[in-house]
Amino acid sequence: MLSGIFKDLEQVLGEQFLPGKAEVDVLLCRTRGALMQLVAAVPDFIVRSGPIDDVIERARHLVSTAPADDLIGPRVLLRRMALTVVDLLDEMRPIP
Repeated sequence: MLSGIFKDLEQVLGEQFLPGKAEVDVLLCRTRGALMQLVAAVPDFIVRSGPIDDVIERARHLVSTAPADDLIGPRVLLRRMALTVVDLLDEMRPIP
């Protein structure tokens, strides 16, 4: 699972990322799935406190957000989702 997430993050957050609509749709689906899996896995990795709650709330909001019906909106949503995946991964630590 993680190798696929990292590959997508590298692509979405790369400087030269200029996707077409079909590519955005595929990446939105995969990134939404990654967010849902990470939010579900959080209790197994960390003690929920402080900033992680904000990141989880942002992830849940983004997962339930429909992309705008224009050229830019879906790309913005995809980038926000990707950045939230990075934030979640950064906060996830095994419970000692």
